[in-house]
Amino acid sequence: MDQEEKSKIDWVHLPLGVDDVSLWHCLHDGELISCKSNHPERIVTLEFSVKHLLYRDENETTFLLEIGDVTSVRAIGHFGRIEEFREPEGISNEERTQLIKEYWAKWREESLTWLEFESALATDPLQIMEAGFASNADETTLRLGGFLNGEKFDDIYFDVFVRGKGMAVSRSDGNDFSFDAFIELGKNYWNDVRS
Repeated sequence: MDQEEKSKIDWVHLPLGVDDVSLWHCLHDGELISCKSNHPERIVTLEFSVKHLLYRDENETTFLLEIGDVTSVRAIGHFGRIEEFREPEGISNEERTQLIKEYWAKWREESLTWLEFESALATDPLQIMEAGFASNADETTLRLGGFLNGEKFDDIYFDVFVRGKGMAVSRSDGNDFSFDAFIELGKNYWNDVRS
């Protein structure tokens, strides 16, 4: 494996010197409503609706996150068994936990093509549960985790990854905005909720 391969950010095995930054404050409970790839320019633009961050804004403002020099994208769904989990009556918490582990162990990951994922967002926005990015001097990888739920998918959890160089955030209303302002907006909202 050459040095270039070793330096690629893999979320499972982050290399030393990589900063891992949570975007939970600004994207949790939001939705990824669209994703557009510009293949010739190697840009992926993700559009998020995070209504609670704009509770004083009467417009339908969204946030746009753009990743440049994209080298990798993937969307991996976690598909469960067809039969529902049924909990027997009168079992202990330990037995219940064990049964749930055994049930989930029979699930499997399935990938979608990126085109399928992008088109699914029109009817099944990704309801975001977790979000973050990892970066070093050479690369940035965005990771989203959430549920696709709507016409095509029935509450299926997806891990979504976009790897490229650099990330910029803007608002759809054209107001000046920065990545730091986005993070601050999210932190302020959750601090207010907890107060």
